[in-house]
Amino acid sequence: MTRTCTKCKNEIPDTEELDPRASSYPCCTKCWGEWKENRVMVINEMKLDMSLKDHRQLLKNTKRYSLAC
Repeated sequence: MTRTCTKCKNEIPDTEELDPRASSYPCCTKCWGEWKENRVMVINEMKLDMSLKDHRQLLKNTKRYSLAC
């Protein structure tokens, strides 16, 4: 089965090990790494408190937008 990254639209090789969370989108390792770096900036810039459900939902929505899902 061929997998395509939702962000960069490149084919993901079957041999590439994906993060379990990244595989649900699907997203290649490079784009997933970019998101992981970006999410720290989002949390800091927006002053998100991960103990609050609304803030976690906002981060989740930002992830969907960032990964074009």
